[in-house]
Amino acid sequence: MGQVDVRLKLIEMTLNDTWFGVTSSKNNKPVIVRGRQFLSNFIETGDYVESIEITWSFREHTENGIPTSDENSLMQEVENSLIKSLEVDLQSILTIVHTCDNDRTWIFYTKSTDEFLSRLNDTLASYDEVPISIESDADPDWELYKGILKNNKLDLR
Repeated sequence: MGQVDVRLKLIEMTLNDTWFGVTSSKNNKPVIVRGRQFLSNFIETGDYVESIEITWSFREHTENGIPTSDENSLMQEVENSLIKSLEVDLQSILTIVHTCDNDRTWIFYTKSTDEFLSRLNDTLASYDEVPISIESDADPDWELYKGILKNNKLDLR
């Protein structure tokens, strides 16, 4: 019997926390997109097959459709809490944050929607009711994420 050469490709599972920021306008209102561009290592694993969008409809906003300072501060606090809960063991990854026309949407990719929702509920339990809606979709090829990068003339890294 001959020798079998088996080589495993190890994928680096380090989260690069470098963020990009892009601004544009739609209907004379600002569109603000920020996200992580260096996520190819997570896509390559094939483990993150669901995208989850959390959309917060602003209770208070300015004339140009962005949140007031107070609401923005609360949203940032909630975002930081979600990141702490969901990314601690890389169960889910925040990829894109999109703010436009009275809404902010966070796009996560997750290994498990059930686990994501459990952690989301645990995290939000410490806040008064927040005005969010949640959508999930199978997206094993990260088409949503890649499309946003492409629309903003950014390359996946």
